[in-house]
This record gives sequence, structure tokens and C-alpha cells, in this order.
Amino acid sequence: MSLITLGLLCGLLVTQRYTVTGFNLMDHVPRGSDFRETLDQLDRALPGSDQLFVVVDAVDPAPGLSDADRARLVAVSAAVYQRPTVDWGRVEVTDYENALAQRVFGTDGTGFALPVPSRLNVDWQGNQANADSVEAKLQEAGLADVTTVTSYTHMASIELPNVVAELRFAFYIAVGLVTLLAAILMKSLRFAMLSLVPNLIPILAVEMWLILWGLPLSITGAIALTIAFGIAVDETIHLLNRLRLSQKDHGALTDEAMADALGETVPPVSTTSLILLAGFAMTMFSQLPSVAVFGQLVGGAMAVALIADLFLFPALLLWGSKK
Repeated sequence: MSLITLGLLCGLLVTQRYTVTGFNLMDHVPRGSDFRETLDQLDRALPGSDQLFVVVDAVDPAPGLSDADRARLVAVSAAVYQRPTVDWGRVEVTDYENALAQRVFGTDGTGFALPVPSRLNVDWQGNQANADSVEAKLQEAGLADVTTVTSYTHMASIELPNVVAELRFAFYIAVGLVTLLAAILMKSLRFAMLSLVPNLIPILAVEMWLILWGLPLSITGAIALTIAFGIAVDETIHLLNRLRLSQKDHGALTDEAMADALGETVPPVSTTSLILLAGFAMTMFSQLPSVAVFGQLVGGAMAVALIADLFLFPALLLWGSKK
């Protein structure tokens, strides 16, 4: 059993490098809501509802459109839209209270924002691909130095995976601290290293599930796995503490000492885990996809953690003590 457990851990560690971080904006829009239905109707009826913006630097910083500004807007429009667009030579902007003008023209005269329609119900890769396509067109036209492609979803496609990476780094710091505390508690580095196994297996197993289903690890998922890790560590510490007390009675880590420790630990750990699982199970039925995913990931990790702590970890500790 111990060798199977260690082999399982090694296999999960290998698959972890295939985890992809990302997000989908529609995961934060409730299913079946009027808002979602409206967004779906816009996507079906229009070329796109979510927009990228090409911010064009003004040649003349004074408010309004100079001839040089018009020429630059004509060139950018031709590069981005690839078809006849607004006749910039006939556009006059003097009323900055106009809602349409406010969306396109900077009131300080330093730039213009040209909208580029794109689909809303796409993942971060689709958003990034659309932005890359627009940037390539501007680069080919020699306009990259005077334009900037930006939007909320475009920036989120860049920054949110970085946030997920930072959360995972913080998770690894937590793993190191837990190992140190376990070593101090048990006065054994070997036991501390073995205690990592039941704490890492649930997290790695959930990440492998994401990989198999082709799902990205989003910021919601990263937070969920961090919470699940904390709960798994709590169960492990309960077992280690009871085992430490049981060792004093038996003089060594024997089968009898392990049986006594499990007898004291299994009821409270199992009850707590089942209550938490029932609570998180309710979130699985949420209309908000991100909340439903959160509940699924935490619940799945907790279930695997309970099995690992009560079945795999005791066998691993006994094997380690004999070594």
C-alpha cells in the first residue's frame, strides 16, 4: 500500500506540469439570468458584444480632429477593420457631452479609442487570439508605435493567469511551513515528509481531473484548492497529534499505537469532513458557474483527503517507522 501511495504521488506530480491557468468571463455571469440571456442574444444578433479598443495617440493634442488626426484614424481604421469605415474627413466633434463621442474621443484630446467587436462567450485563449490578430494588423501597417490594444477582458487574459501563478506559489510556501511544523511536532523529518503525501494527493488529484477534462485552473479554482489544502492539513495534524500521544503509551509506533490513534481520530475527522462536504455540496447547484466549480473542487479535494488520511497515511507512517 505504501509503495502504491508513493507511486501515485509521483504520477500526480508528473501530470501537474500540464495544468493550464486561465479564465472565462461568462463563468461569472449567472446561468438562466436575464443578463445572461441578453448577452446570448447580442452574441447571436451582432458581430460581437464584448469589445477590444484600439487606442490611437493623437497627432495634435488639442481637442477636436485635426487633419493629421484624421489621416491617422483613416490608416488605423483601414488596418483594423479591413473594409470601408467612417469617413473621418466629414466627422466633426465639438459636443463632448455626446455619449457616442465620449466613447471614442478623449476629452483631453490626447487620443481616440476605436472599438473592435469580439465575442464575449469565449475563454481567455480566444480573447488573447483576437487581440493578437489586431496587433498583427497594426504591426503590418506600421502603426504599432502609435496604437495600444486594450480592454477589460484583454487585460484579464494577461493578469489573471499571473494571479493564479502567485496563488500557487503561496501554496508551495504553505506546504513548506506545514512540513516544518510537522517536523517540530513529531521531532522527525522523515515523518514530516511522509505527512506531505496525504496533503498533496487531494490537490494534485483535482488538478489531474481538470487536465483530463480540458479545464483551466482559474483564480476560483486556485482559491478552492488552497482552502481544501488547509482542511486536509487539519485532518493530518489531528492524526499526528493523537499518534504522538499514543506513542507515549505504547513506547513506539506500533500497530497497536496506530489503532488507538485511529480510534480516537476517525469519528471527529469523518464527522467534520462529512458536514463540510454537505455544506460545499450546496454550492454545486449554484447558477453562477464559478461558485459551482468552487464547490466541486473543494468537495472533491476534501473527499480524496479523507480517504488519504484514514487509509493511505497510516500505512505510510507504519512503513516509514519500520524503515
